[in-house]
This record gives sequence, structure tokens and C-alpha cells, in this order.
Amino acid sequence: MVRDIARETHQLLAALLKYPVPSDKADKTSQSRKKFNFFQSEADVVADVWEHTGLSEGKRHPLTFVMEACDDIAYCVLDLEDAAKKGLISFNDVVAWLNHVGGRDSEHPDEMVTLVCDQAAAHEKKHRTFDLSGAELGDISMQMLRVDTIGLMVNAVTKAFVAYANQILAGSFDDKLLKVSAANVLWKALKDFAKKHVYSHRSVLEVELQGHRTM
Repeated sequence: MVRDIARETHQLLAALLKYPVPSDKADKTSQSRKKFNFFQSEADVVADVWEHTGLSEGKRHPLTFVMEACDDIAYCVLDLEDAAKKGLISFNDVVAWLNHVGGRDSEHPDEMVTLVCDQAAAHEKKHRTFDLSGAELGDISMQMLRVDTIGLMVNAVTKAFVAYANQILAGSFDDKLLKVSAANVLWKALKDFAKKHVYSHRSVLEVELQGHRTM
């Protein structure tokens, strides 16, 4: 029982090391090394984790790629829903942007972006038949956009993991699962929208600056 707990602890710690390098070995040209995850004071603990998992400096645990993809999906989708709830953006803003950069209105339509936009339009059309206020229509439309988008991105990441499984297990894969998946264009479009219309919004910057002053 104790051995099982120890093994699971080593595996958990290894999976949480998104950037398995010390503070003096960061390398921005490598996805797994572009930041550091531990200081020299923690080097012995990390060495113990690597010894018991067969990993080494710069070599990620396979589940780390899954954790990273979950973070990426959450940030690019949920941040937009939160921004819509706060009135910084609207459902129509997001769909118009997606159509412009990767949907039917773009020069090179992307299959997944087009699907998201088509599903969003269909949901909104359906919800317009309900007795909803403008705010309620926007909320439920944004919720369905979030559900559909996350579902498609999770499926795309799953397929990417399977496709690159041999490289991941061998420790030679050094990229983001979303980037090599069919959801890459959709992911980038959502990130770019958030960067331009959410993270740079005056109210967001004011809170960020206040946080810096407090810290």
C-alpha cells in the first residue's frame, strides 16, 4: 500500500512538471524548456521523481501534455465566456470574429471554425423562438458556444495524442497537442480575439495593475 502511494505520488509530481527544467536551464526555443518549474533548492526532490518514473531533464510525463491542453482550452474558451458575462464582449462579437478569421467569411475557411460558427448560428436561431430577453439570449448562446467549442477541441486533442503517442512516450515530442491538432486554427482565433478584445480591455488592465501594486 505504501509503495503504491509512493509510486502514485511520483507519477503525480512528474505530470505536474510542465517545464521539467531547473531555473538555470530554461530555453525559449523548446516547448518543454521555455520556462522553469523548480529551483535548485528543489533539485533533489525532482531527481527522486525522475529516478522513479524513468524521466529526465526536459522530458515530460505523457499526462503533462494532456494537462497543458486542458489549460489551453480552458483559457481560450472560458475567459471569453467570463468576459461576455461582464459585458466586455458579446456572443455576436466572438462569432463575427471567428467567421472573419477562419469561417465562411475568411479567405481560407477552416473546417472546425466553420462548424463552430454554423452550430452557434443554429443554436441562436432556435433560442430566438423562446421568450428570452436580449441578455438571456446572449447568455445561453454563449454557453452553447462554450459547450460546442470545448467538445470539438477535446476530441481534436484526443486524436492528436493518439497520433503522436509513440513520440510522446519516447520523450521526443516537443510541441503543444492543440497546435498539432485539427483545432489549431480555432484555438489561435480564440486566443487572438481574447488578446485583442479582453486582456487589453481597460477594466482588465486596471485590475491587473491594482494587483501588481498590492503584491
